[in-house]
Amino acid sequence: MRIIELAHSNVAVYIRETPRELPINRYTDYQKYLIQAAGIGSTVGEVERHFNKLYSFLSSNQVENAARESQNLLYNIHLNINKIDIDSFAFLCLVDAIQERGKEPEKIRDFSEAGLLRLCERLGEAGLTKGQVLEILGEVKKKSIED
Repeated sequence: MRIIELAHSNVAVYIRETPRELPINRYTDYQKYLIQAAGIGSTVGEVERHFNKLYSFLSSNQVENAARESQNLLYNIHLNINKIDIDSFAFLCLVDAIQERGKEPEKIRDFSEAGLLRLCERLGEAGLTKGQVLEILGEVKKKSIED
Protein backbone atom coordinates (compact mmCIF):
# COMPACT_ATOMS: atom_id res chain seq x y z
CA MET A 1 0.00 0.00 0.00
CA ARG A 2 1.29 3.43 -0.93
CA ILE A 3 0.24 6.60 0.87
CA ILE A 4 0.08 9.87 -1.04
CA GLU A 5 -0.01 13.05 1.03
CA LEU A 6 -1.82 15.69 -0.98
CA ALA A 7 -0.11 19.07 -0.99
CA HIS A 8 -1.99 21.98 0.57
CA SER A 9 -4.56 19.75 2.26
CA ASN A 10 -4.85 17.46 5.23
CA VAL A 11 -5.65 14.42 3.11
CA ALA A 12 -3.75 11.18 2.64
CA VAL A 13 -4.73 8.75 -0.10
CA TYR A 14 -4.06 5.02 0.31
CA ILE A 15 -3.35 3.42 -3.06
CA ARG A 16 -2.79 -0.19 -4.12
CA GLU A 17 0.63 -0.39 -5.75
CA THR A 18 -0.17 -3.13 -8.21
CA PRO A 19 -3.37 -4.35 -9.87
CA ARG A 20 -2.68 -7.80 -8.37
CA GLU A 21 -3.64 -6.36 -4.97
CA LEU A 22 -7.10 -5.33 -6.17
CA PRO A 23 -10.25 -7.30 -5.42
CA ILE A 24 -11.27 -9.11 -8.60
CA ASN A 25 -14.27 -6.85 -9.32
CA ARG A 26 -12.09 -3.73 -9.10
CA TYR A 27 -9.36 -5.40 -11.13
CA THR A 28 -11.76 -5.94 -14.03
CA ASP A 29 -12.94 -2.33 -13.79
CA TYR A 30 -9.32 -1.14 -13.74
CA GLN A 31 -8.58 -3.20 -16.88
CA LYS A 32 -11.74 -1.94 -18.58
CA TYR A 33 -10.76 1.69 -18.03
CA LEU A 34 -7.21 1.11 -19.27
CA ILE A 35 -8.56 -0.48 -22.46
CA GLN A 36 -11.00 2.40 -22.96
CA ALA A 37 -8.22 4.94 -22.38
CA ALA A 38 -6.00 3.25 -24.96
CA GLY A 39 -8.67 2.89 -27.65
CA ILE A 40 -11.17 5.68 -27.09
CA GLY A 41 -9.64 8.15 -24.66
CA SER A 42 -11.36 11.06 -23.03
CA THR A 43 -9.41 14.17 -23.95
CA VAL A 44 -9.86 16.89 -26.55
CA GLY A 45 -6.64 15.74 -28.24
CA GLU A 46 -8.14 12.29 -28.64
CA VAL A 47 -11.27 13.81 -30.17
CA GLU A 48 -9.02 15.32 -32.83
CA ARG A 49 -7.32 11.95 -33.35
CA HIS A 50 -10.71 10.29 -33.87
CA PHE A 51 -11.75 12.97 -36.39
CA ASN A 52 -8.50 12.51 -38.32
CA LYS A 53 -8.99 8.74 -38.44
CA LEU A 54 -12.64 9.17 -39.45
CA TYR A 55 -11.68 11.50 -42.33
CA SER A 56 -8.99 9.07 -43.43
CA PHE A 57 -11.41 6.14 -43.46
CA LEU A 58 -14.04 8.16 -45.35
CA SER A 59 -11.54 9.39 -47.95
CA SER A 60 -10.45 5.80 -48.65
CA ASN A 61 -14.06 4.52 -48.70
CA GLN A 62 -13.58 2.29 -45.62
CA VAL A 63 -17.18 2.63 -44.52
CA GLU A 64 -17.15 -0.01 -41.77
CA ASN A 65 -14.01 1.45 -40.19
CA ALA A 66 -15.49 4.95 -40.50
CA ALA A 67 -18.67 3.80 -38.75
CA ARG A 68 -16.69 2.26 -35.88
CA GLU A 69 -14.51 5.35 -35.59
CA SER A 70 -17.55 7.62 -35.49
CA GLN A 71 -18.91 5.52 -32.59
CA ASN A 72 -15.59 5.90 -30.74
CA LEU A 73 -15.68 9.63 -31.43
CA LEU A 74 -19.21 9.97 -30.07
CA TYR A 75 -18.29 7.99 -26.97
CA ASN A 76 -15.24 10.19 -26.44
CA ILE A 77 -17.38 13.33 -26.74
CA HIS A 78 -19.90 11.83 -24.30
CA LEU A 79 -17.08 11.25 -21.79
CA ASN A 80 -15.87 14.85 -22.17
CA ILE A 81 -19.34 16.34 -21.78
CA ASN A 82 -19.94 14.26 -18.64
CA LYS A 83 -16.53 15.13 -17.14
CA ILE A 84 -15.36 11.52 -17.22
CA ASP A 85 -11.61 11.10 -17.49
CA ILE A 86 -10.87 7.45 -18.21
CA ASP A 87 -7.24 7.59 -17.02
CA SER A 88 -8.44 9.03 -13.73
CA PHE A 89 -11.09 6.31 -13.42
CA ALA A 90 -8.42 3.62 -13.84
CA PHE A 91 -6.35 5.37 -11.16
CA LEU A 92 -9.36 5.68 -8.84
CA CYS A 93 -9.83 1.91 -8.97
CA LEU A 94 -6.49 1.72 -7.14
CA VAL A 95 -7.63 3.98 -4.27
CA ASP A 96 -8.28 1.97 -1.13
CA ALA A 97 -8.96 4.69 1.44
CA ILE A 98 -8.82 8.41 2.16
CA GLN A 99 -7.74 9.82 5.49
CA GLU A 100 -8.25 13.34 6.70
CA ARG A 101 -5.78 14.47 9.36
CA GLY A 102 -6.94 13.44 12.81
CA LYS A 103 -9.51 10.94 11.52
CA GLU A 104 -9.51 7.23 10.79
CA PRO A 105 -8.98 6.19 7.14
CA GLU A 106 -12.27 5.99 5.24
CA LYS A 107 -12.47 2.87 3.05
CA ILE A 108 -13.68 3.57 -0.46
CA ARG A 109 -16.54 1.22 -1.32
CA ASP A 110 -18.43 2.81 -4.21
CA PHE A 111 -16.63 2.16 -7.48
CA SER A 112 -19.68 2.72 -9.67
CA GLU A 113 -19.38 5.42 -12.33
CA ALA A 114 -21.24 7.88 -10.08
CA GLY A 115 -19.04 6.88 -7.13
CA LEU A 116 -15.88 7.41 -9.18
CA LEU A 117 -17.11 10.83 -10.28
CA ARG A 118 -17.67 11.82 -6.63
CA LEU A 119 -14.26 10.42 -5.63
CA CYS A 120 -12.59 12.30 -8.49
CA GLU A 121 -14.26 15.53 -7.38
CA ARG A 122 -13.28 14.96 -3.76
CA LEU A 123 -9.63 14.21 -4.52
CA GLY A 124 -9.43 17.10 -6.99
CA GLU A 125 -10.68 19.48 -4.32
CA ALA A 126 -8.06 18.02 -1.94
CA GLY A 127 -5.31 18.85 -4.44
CA LEU A 128 -4.75 15.70 -6.50
CA THR A 129 -3.46 16.71 -9.93
CA LYS A 130 -3.69 15.08 -13.35
CA GLY A 131 0.11 14.90 -13.33
CA GLN A 132 0.08 12.85 -10.14
CA VAL A 133 -2.60 10.57 -11.56
CA LEU A 134 -0.61 9.92 -14.75
CA GLU A 135 2.66 9.45 -12.86
CA ILE A 136 1.23 6.93 -10.40
CA LEU A 137 -0.79 5.14 -13.07
CA GLY A 138 2.35 4.85 -15.20
CA GLU A 139 4.26 3.33 -12.28
CA VAL A 140 1.46 0.84 -11.60
CA LYS A 141 1.22 -0.12 -15.29
CA LYS A 142 4.98 -0.69 -15.35
CA LYS A 143 4.79 -2.93 -12.27
CA SER A 144 1.94 -4.93 -13.79
CA ILE A 145 3.99 -5.54 -16.95
CA GLU A 146 6.90 -6.75 -14.80
CA ASP A 147 4.61 -9.11 -12.80
